[in-house]
Amino acid sequence: TVLKGQNELILNKQRKPEEYQEVISSNLEEISYMSKVLEDLFVLSKSDENQVSLDCKQMDLKVLLEEVCKHAEVLAEEKNIQINIAFLEPIEIKGDEVRLRQMVWNVLQNGIKYTPRGGELKISLQNEDEFALLTIQDTGIGIPEEDLPLIFNRFYRVDKARSRDEGGSGLGLSICRQIAEAHKGKIEVESKLGVGTRFKIHLPNKATP
Repeated sequence: TVLKGQNELILNKQRKPEEYQEVISSNLEEISYMSKVLEDLFVLSKSDENQVSLDCKQMDLKVLLEEVCKHAEVLAEEKNIQINIAFLEPIEIKGDEVRLRQMVWNVLQNGIKYTPRGGELKISLQNEDEFALLTIQDTGIGIPEEDLPLIFNRFYRVDKARSRDEGGSGLGLSICRQIAEAHKGKIEVESKLGVGTRFKIHLPNKATP
């Protein structure tokens, strides 16, 4: 609808070159957004049909987290947000590196998006019996208690207007849950308005049958 409306508007009379450039730029943003939504939907549809094939290999989850956090620091710097690696214990797991990176990145990106300037994200990783426990905690705006059971649902947005404006599709956390469950793990969330949000991801370690 946006693409159609903008194109019809720009073509209804002769415009200045910069006006055409502005519409083309806006259209490219919409196309990028739609491409991301379609890609996410494809991943979820594959999960529904149990067609997601994980390329699982032995890996050190600590190394993966350190690498993803380095990339996230670039995004966080734009808002003067600190990414604090509180504690990372070397833990061997068997998992799909690409999917696990995607899951961690989605949670980190979400935390940065909803944490005010000057805030902080704290990451920790430790062994917990037969599971590796990854915790990502932010000092963001928090999530209302009534929304907590719904945030992993597809297309669900706590802040409808703001999420769309910032490019969110409402699918990121749903994909995180699918990735965690595909690895026979789980993802949980705790939050308090005005204080922040904590995501806890449990993944079987190599000692788990």
